[in-house]
Amino acid sequence: MSIVGTLMIGGLFLFVVPQMREILEGLGGGDSSLPMISRIVFFFGDVLTSPWILVIIATVIGAFFGFRRWSKTESGRKRVDTWKLRVPVLGRLNRMVAVSRFCRTLSTLLASGVPIVSALHIVRDVVGNTIIAKAVDDAAVNIQEGHSIAKPLRASGEFPPMVVHMVTVGERTGELEAMLVSIADAYEDEVESAMTALTSIFAPLMILILAGAVFFVALGLLLPLRSMTEMI
Repeated sequence: MSIVGTLMIGGLFLFVVPQMREILEGLGGGDSSLPMISRIVFFFGDVLTSPWILVIIATVIGAFFGFRRWSKTESGRKRVDTWKLRVPVLGRLNRMVAVSRFCRTLSTLLASGVPIVSALHIVRDVVGNTIIAKAVDDAAVNIQEGHSIAKPLRASGEFPPMVVHMVTVGERTGELEAMLVSIADAYEDEVESAMTALTSIFAPLMILILAGAVFFVALGLLLPLRSMTEMI
């Protein structure tokens, strides 16, 4: 929807707006006599048809690939992963996905008879977030020193208190695998519900934005034509 809307609005500015401007200029309507909304539309049309737009596009593309390269470095990936966990709305979803992946993978490995330290090392590489992976790595070190898995998870501050509490209960009762499965099921259901809700919100919002942009351009083109027609 975003791609189609962008192409549609770009087509209006690149092809329709210049032609309408030529018609208005042929009728004797200069920019100073146009309504403000029309001048704004023609300004964006001038920007999109000027040679500088190529420089802007090249700069944006260069910045994108530069950011991708930086995000693959150790410090860059750490900053990006931190941002993924802190950004409003999506940060909570990213955290739930990482925690769900941690619980599901760890429970599967433990049920298959993999030693818990080895299982944690495997989970560390599949959670998909370096911040969560650091907490998992600390948990593996903690277990090697004879302590519990829940303590470093709580100390990291990246795992929700409910998850830490259920892991603690699972360790004490010997039902860690079952607890991890319950956490993973709960978080996967919550992520699915949240994504459904976000989709139901963003789809109408995107339609309103695209419709508003098209209406703005159309109004900017039709108002001066109406004025010219009335004068004629």
